[in-house]
Amino acid sequence: DLGTVMGLPANDYNYTPGDFDNDGDIDIYSLQHNGGALNRLLRNNVDNGTFIKVELEGTASNRDGIGAKVSIWPTGQAHTVENLLGYHQVAANGSGMSPRGPWTHFGLGDVTSVDVEVRWPSGRADRRTNVAAGSTVAIEEGLVAHWTFDDGTGTTAADSSGNGNNGALTNGPVWAPGILAGAVSFDG
Repeated sequence: DLGTVMGLPANDYNYTPGDFDNDGDIDIYSLQHNGGALNRLLRNNVDNGTFIKVELEGTASNRDGIGAKVSIWPTGQAHTVENLLGYHQVAANGSGMSPRGPWTHFGLGDVTSVDVEVRWPSGRADRRTNVAAGSTVAIEEGLVAHWTFDDGTGTTAADSSGNGNNGALTNGPVWAPGILAGAVSFDG
């Protein structure tokens, strides 16, 4: 029982995990069922290194991605069991009045970027490559391409969906500094 481990009263029986303060670690919201007791937000203030949060939106499968299998690997390393950083199968879980959202959270330690793969209940697989640590990545089932336009040089926009649908940039693209990396400056 989580409440016993944390030293909470017996009437703390609904717990919802989540990154409520958006600082990269998992906090816990405790919902009291005793009418006179206060609800509690237990903030995790430990600096655990970096993280990534994956939010799912199913289209052919169910909307919340229940049953989807999310795997992450360090960017550029072979997608093998030996290199696997994390795995989570999304479940419809929670306790009583404390449901959990359609997201998955992975602690990364010192890893700075990852490749993410989602295997949906429909059988489809979607991928994102070179996802920066400390970020939230939204993955929609069946996305055909995802161009970040942060390549920095050249006339190709790399497809980070994992589907290999690179874009051809024509009419002399101008590369500029971006907020997180390079960017393309459009003239229209």
